[in-house]
Amino acid sequence: MGTINNISFAAISAFAAVAFVATRVSVIKSFRSLLTASISINKDYWFSEIQQEITSVSSNTVDEDWSTWSKPTIYRPADNLRLPFTNIADNTEGIAAFSDLNVPANCRVWLDIGGGRSDSCKKFMESRHKELSFIVMDPFGRSIEHNKIAQNLVELNGGADVVSSMSVLNVIPDQKNRLLHCAIVHTALKSGGIAYFKVWAGSWPKRGSSLEGM
Repeated sequence: MGTINNISFAAISAFAAVAFVATRVSVIKSFRSLLTASISINKDYWFSEIQQEITSVSSNTVDEDWSTWSKPTIYRPADNLRLPFTNIADNTEGIAAFSDLNVPANCRVWLDIGGGRSDSCKKFMESRHKELSFIVMDPFGRSIEHNKIAQNLVELNGGADVVSSMSVLNVIPDQKNRLLHCAIVHTALKSGGIAYFKVWAGSWPKRGSSLEGM
């Protein structure tokens, strides 16, 4: 009986694993279809269809000293909270957002979309990866001229090897513009490339609930 139970458990586990993979593939395909079906990207200028500014554009410009940076910002919970919440090491913004990411082998062009006005992340990454060209585009933090030049550089490479989006989606309040942002990331990405998304989950006690104001 024990053997039968073990076999049954193994079979159920295998079925659950297959079902999980199938569901994940289905979700990815559905998301990809949603992007291509409902979002149209202007090939001349990727940001031309953006209708609403993010609500905290200044927060995406963290001007840090890249040569002395050592660790992420630590946010401590307020003293009046009833539960013993832990400190938050914010690795979703500024240099910290990139410090723990893997740079793929043979990566030459990295595009950061929504990176604000500062070049501290660019200098940090390029100082540690000498063959890397780190390009920043931002529809609100950079000029149209800058963004078009950056877009042209990415297109000349056949797309970016890596595209990153750091603490951008969490400050876009409506679904349409979130999808548009994701579609731009997809458009900029080279076939077989890697996209990194990070979002700020909020502070305690609302952290992770999406209830904290943007």
